[in-house]
Amino acid sequence: MAYRYRGRGYGGHRGGYQRYDIKESDDVFPVKRAYAYSGPAPHLGTPSVIGNYSIDGNREFGYDRSMLQFLQRKYLPETKMNVHLDLNKGHQDTVEYKGNSQESFENFLQWVFSNQDDLKSDKTSSRLSADVLCMRGLLKKIMKTPYNPREPWTILVTGFKGTLYMVNWKPYSEDKEENEVPKNVSGAKFEQYMKAVGYNRMPDGRVGTAKMWTHGIAKTQLNLQRRSSGASLLQTVLFNC
Repeated sequence: MAYRYRGRGYGGHRGGYQRYDIKESDDVFPVKRAYAYSGPAPHLGTPSVIGNYSIDGNREFGYDRSMLQFLQRKYLPETKMNVHLDLNKGHQDTVEYKGNSQESFENFLQWVFSNQDDLKSDKTSSRLSADVLCMRGLLKKIMKTPYNPREPWTILVTGFKGTLYMVNWKPYSEDKEENEVPKNVSGAKFEQYMKAVGYNRMPDGRVGTAKMWTHGIAKTQLNLQRRSSGASLLQTVLFNC
């Protein structure tokens, strides 16, 4: 038994959760009402960082932390301060980054491919010592589903040599006008004010949403439950953060 959310007036209902029967299926993620998940939380191991990689403003990949940024010390005062930040400054020179979850996942896979020998528990085996590979945001999306039932999602999953590779899927959209200012330019400018490209170094003043990132690769363990038998199963998860 599962639930789905219907808005007020839908099919004669007054709104809220409606109960319905669904058949077991590999492409359906049944969700119960949030109170059904009360009680002790399943085991979630403390993640450990096992590697890093960087993406520069030209979308070039590097096996290092060269794009690591730091919070500006000037914005960590011991007393109250008045802050005036112009988030529209330089927006006409903005170069928008049109990346997506697929590109991020491909970068993640590039790091995994280059480090696959170190990711195997048995050097004589071709299998990675991970049951699942995914992005951190995808784990978050799945975990909050019972508490955010009106947010649909589609996750693509494939198995390869005993490991499940999972990526979030969104339909491609071309609804941006030619001269439209990118919606995320203000957030990018705020980040530019708040962060430096090196320890205690000021930003160069240029604006752009072509993000520069340093990503961490983390490993943790999740205590999952088989839907068919109800048995617990400890799974090793490798994720990008």
